Amino acid sequence: MSMTSFVIATTACPHCGAELDRAAFVYGAASPNEGDLSLCAECGEWAAFGPALTLRVPTDDEFMEIGENAECRRVRAAWLAWQREGRS
Repeated sequence: MSMTSFVIATTACPHCGAELDRAAFVYGAASPNEGDLSLCAECGEWAAFGPALTLRVPTDDEFMEIGENAECRRVRAAWLAWQREGRS
């Protein structure tokens, strides 16, 4: 799995409050846009980029889409494996 990382303005995870300053894309190489999803590296919860690229809790509809999206499930599974391996 190839990822491209971008520096973003520091924003807090809406779930755990972790300050995040990078976004990585599992596929493609575009910088984040409003509505794009992000998985917090600290708590593993999904967030969505809002205006000014701050993170917000996804809407109920977005959470439904996340649950149905195979790529989102793969990313979350990779995060869980990373946690089990000691975040190396």
